[in-house]
Amino acid sequence: MKYLIIFSVVLMSFFQSRSSASAIGDSSWQKLIQTALKSGQDLPGDSFTYRALVSSIVNRNQRHDDSFSLLGGYDSHGQFGFFKIELVAENYVLDSQKNTVVDQYIYDSDVSGNLKQIDHNRITFAPSGTMLKYEQLTSPTPEASWQKEIKFLENYYSQN
Repeated sequence: MKYLIIFSVVLMSFFQSRSSASAIGDSSWQKLIQTALKSGQDLPGDSFTYRALVSSIVNRNQRHDDSFSLLGGYDSHGQFGFFKIELVAENYVLDSQKNTVVDQYIYDSDVSGNLKQIDHNRITFAPSGTMLKYEQLTSPTPEASWQKEIKFLENYYSQN
């Protein structure tokens, strides 16, 4: 328990220094981060807190969900700090058997918006909710899809 507390204190000081020291040149990226800090929902994770902006667009038999999350936690003064940004983009469609097919991208970036990792998955669920299939895919143009999602979120939150 003692080591967990020490580890938590070290991580919180790291969060504080990273979030206050990040000099992001792109004003739209900075605005998206400020929107998440101001209006995001706190979603507890296993070890960290996600400060998330969640959006959903439904159009007939399709749905698109985005979750733009600042991954971090609170320091002893109640200030939220973050060290990583995660964007999860999911497209839901119904196939011919009425199964839900989810095309999912998980983007990890540093606080400046530099893409560090991308995971692309396709998950199929039966109408009952049971997972039928899980596929890990490769993305042919990860940087292009990252830029497209960020542009979508910038536009979405500038209008809402």
